[in-house]
Amino acid sequence: SWAHYQLYNTQQNRMIQLDDGRQQQISLRGSSTKATTHPIAQVTSFGPTGLIILHMLSEKNFLRDVPIITLNTLHLFPESYQYYDTVKNHFHLQKNDDNLELIITKPVGRDGKTSIASVEDFDRIYGANYWKEQPAKYTEVTKTTPLKNAMNQHQIQMWITGRRRSQGGDRSFMDVLEFEPYKTMIDDNHANNVDADDNDPFHPSKGRWKLNPLAYWNYQQVWAYIRQYN
Repeated sequence: SWAHYQLYNTQQNRMIQLDDGRQQQISLRGSSTKATTHPIAQVTSFGPTGLIILHMLSEKNFLRDVPIITLNTLHLFPESYQYYDTVKNHFHLQKNDDNLELIITKPVGRDGKTSIASVEDFDRIYGANYWKEQPAKYTEVTKTTPLKNAMNQHQIQMWITGRRRSQGGDRSFMDVLEFEPYKTMIDDNHANNVDADDNDPFHPSKGRWKLNPLAYWNYQQVWAYIRQYN
């Protein structure tokens, strides 16, 4: 269901309106003059649901304002990198295109900030078997921290996911619209750059929204949409 929010796309008004009882609005365009400020982003690994949302954003001409973020762990199959190029070409997510360039994160070094350029550098810092010896820390340096760094850099207030309840586990009871309070040092650093409002529990200084527009879709609906739009 898309009932928890509305998207607006007019020349004067490009925003997302949240139904939390107070009709909050997040503009798709940041208030900052910096080109890297984008309050809303899609985070995806380009699975079926991620491609559906990407297609929906494209159809509404939102890719000019909503950046697409994907995570490069440096340990993907060669076909995955070829797939990146296919997606970038199809949705015009490359430099000098009308839409925003695809943001591809990379693992971070031990300082939690510096990106690691190659798998050789990664192995030199952490070891070739880090994924097996320290799986939780491996996820942190290849996915969790790079994603948070990217969202902090772009001052993102909401991120869109392709998660579904029918996938089971912790996702079985998730809402279409969720609010995630800041917990980590990286999040705290971002919060310190935002003026706080003690009277607003959903203020950007306290956390980020997570939008799961396909939360109530099932497997059949996902593939019916994909077949419909080829």
